[in-house]
Amino acid sequence: MKKLSFVLSLIMTTMLITMPAEAVTSDELSIDPNCSYILIDSKSGQVLAENNADVKIRPASTTKILTAIVALEEGQFDKEVEVSQEAVFDIGDGGMNIGIMAGETNLTLDNMLNVMLVKSANEAANIIAENVAPSRAEFIERMNKRAAELGAVNTRFYNTNGMDDTEQFKNHLTTARDMAILARHAMTIPKFREIVKQEYYNELPATNKHKEWPDLRTTNKLLWGNNQYPYGPEEDNNKYTVIGIKTGYTSGAGFNLITTAVSEEGTELIAAVMNVKESNDAVINYTKQLYEYGFENYKTQAFVEKDQVLDTVNVMDSKDDGKLQLLASQSLEATLSIDKNLWNIQEEKDIMQDITAPVKQGEVLGSVEYKKDGILLGKVDLIAARGVERSFKASFKETAGNIFHGIFTSWIFRILVLIFVLLLVRKHIRRARYRKRRKRYMANRFK
Repeated sequence: MKKLSFVLSLIMTTMLITMPAEAVTSDELSIDPNCSYILIDSKSGQVLAENNADVKIRPASTTKILTAIVALEEGQFDKEVEVSQEAVFDIGDGGMNIGIMAGETNLTLDNMLNVMLVKSANEAANIIAENVAPSRAEFIERMNKRAAELGAVNTRFYNTNGMDDTEQFKNHLTTARDMAILARHAMTIPKFREIVKQEYYNELPATNKHKEWPDLRTTNKLLWGNNQYPYGPEEDNNKYTVIGIKTGYTSGAGFNLITTAVSEEGTELIAAVMNVKESNDAVINYTKQLYEYGFENYKTQAFVEKDQVLDTVNVMDSKDDGKLQLLASQSLEATLSIDKNLWNIQEEKDIMQDITAPVKQGEVLGSVEYKKDGILLGKVDLIAARGVERSFKASFKETAGNIFHGIFTSWIFRILVLIFVLLLVRKHIRRARYRKRRKRYMANRFK
């Protein structure tokens, strides 16, 4: 996949970095106030809840989300990878691995992406880096550059897999907000979505080192078994489905969990819960609380209906009174609070100046952008509700003007003007010759 442009990435930056949540606290959610979390709408990037979201923390294996982004945007999925000794050895003290061996053959980049994201294997992340870029160091630089482009401005990584057990990696840091930004972008990549929703990955081929592999089960326990979870007062009817993404744990980082979930009516949220020191059960519990809060209080709602009247303009030179309604060309939906009093949606209209008849029904005459807390929710074209004919006076004036303009700009007119000028010049020359002959005649006569 081609990289997104830097300009578009900067736009995405503004969508998540400074937006406040709508007033939910850690106490209300029964979440440890010392941990970092953020809950966002996957479509728009709106922040629905947050705590310590900009505190720099260790990401552990959630680092691999960014590793995957770079690999998916730059690598060749079906390419066989080379496995170096350094890649399989450099996994950190107690680092997760599946026992890939140096010199192992018949493994592809696609295999390594699945192993890294499903089983969180550290050696797979190193192998990916060494096969996508000329060196692991260069790949890591690409990771940091891509993070900055996407708006993860407080992220700086020093390895591909989240190791933080040495002095060398003490500054391998990010924030919950940045991880939500990266996860949101990653979920726009179809291959990433396909991989991270799996409970098991069992498609590793036989190699020169392994005749077979065990089934690899995801480290994300929210995907184990039934990945649907109830919420709200009618739990039997209301369920959300977890569809990814990535876990992370080291003794220094604590338990980290970045997930995506979608409700039955299609609202998709992303939760990043990080720096949880208690247990894996605690980070899962906190994540569930965030989703319950989000799906109970927000849903996808239409805030503009197709053909809704959004403005009225005056049309110059119209046959009638010139009043023209502008309609929405389409419906717009967004994840919004169930309480409409909290919507606070701002409109930014851009309508053509000096609209002049004739106007066709359905003609685009402007647009409206809808924003909430500075985040773009959507944009809709403004179209003419009806056709507007031109007045007789304006039509006559225009027709006459066109006729005269046509005459004055036609080749025939130009030729006639040229002939007229030549005739004037000829006449002037003949008169000059006549005066000269008469003067000579008079001079000879009176000598």
